[in-house]
Amino acid sequence: MQKQIAIHTNNAAHYAFIKDAISTVHSDLDFSLNDGFGDINIFIAPFDEDLPQKSLRENPLAYVLYIGAQPSEALSFDYKFLTPLRMGRIIDRITALLEGRATGQLPRRLDIMGWQICLPENMLRAADGQAETELTDTEVHILRYLYAAKGAPVARQELLDNVWGYHKDVETHTIETHIYRLRQKLEQDPAEPEVLITQADGYVLKMAPIQAA
Repeated sequence: MQKQIAIHTNNAAHYAFIKDAISTVHSDLDFSLNDGFGDINIFIAPFDEDLPQKSLRENPLAYVLYIGAQPSEALSFDYKFLTPLRMGRIIDRITALLEGRATGQLPRRLDIMGWQICLPENMLRAADGQAETELTDTEVHILRYLYAAKGAPVARQELLDNVWGYHKDVETHTIETHIYRLRQKLEQDPAEPEVLITQADGYVLKMAPIQAA
């Protein structure tokens, strides 16, 4: 699954500079200029202040970065980068996000069947509030990736590629071990999973039912 970087700016030169700098490290990303929202949304001052919140409403898993922030500004972003711009810091942060080594700083609650995944605390909280348990960074990365699939199955190799960066020829039981541990946390009966299930074409994370209006 190709990651999308959406850059919002009224300066085409700024867009080209940032795109080229990021592309030297991450050549497999898909970039857009002022065209919808992506997995990582970069806003370069000045910009419409409604856009960052709109991007999160469209995709609660997206990260929101602000380039050109001032120390006194209180707008909510995952990360703010002050001027003068240090491109290395931006690339380091984007790399950490893409590799699952950072989860952002804005509060997020992802609803799945019977549970809420609470970020950035890395907590799994029962929907009824009666129980909670801590998640590891890798467990969060797995759940985020499955959540982004919106109930569609995710193949084993796709998880290996995107969570661990494994080559297709590598033999590993890493996924099975982590799925087993997640089921110990998610399922009433891990031997009969109902939340994180296995299908012939991959793993599926069951979404929370839509509440009637």
